[in-house]
Amino acid sequence: MDQVSPLKTTATNPQRGTSSMHAENVANGPARPTDWQNVNWRKANRQVRNLRQRIFRATQAGDWKTVRSLQRLMPQSYANTLVSVRRVTQVNQGK
Repeated sequence: MDQVSPLKTTATNPQRGTSSMHAENVANGPARPTDWQNVNWRKANRQVRNLRQRIFRATQAGDWKTVRSLQRLMPQSYANTLVSVRRVTQVNQGK
């Protein structure tokens, strides 16, 4: 009997043919690995800074519905993930 590995699945896409995907990439994370050398760090930092400023301005205005909405948006932001991983692995290295 032929056993199928639980880590690999095969999907058929009519436009691209048959492809092999890893199960850990299907559920969570980006579709492809991050190319850390080609990340536009200026853009990522600007997006995170702008989101933080929007949260601050909404807090100052007392718009709690917007504050909560933006706070939920923060962990879903790919730019926030990039900046956070960079901070943990490089800036805070050894602390």
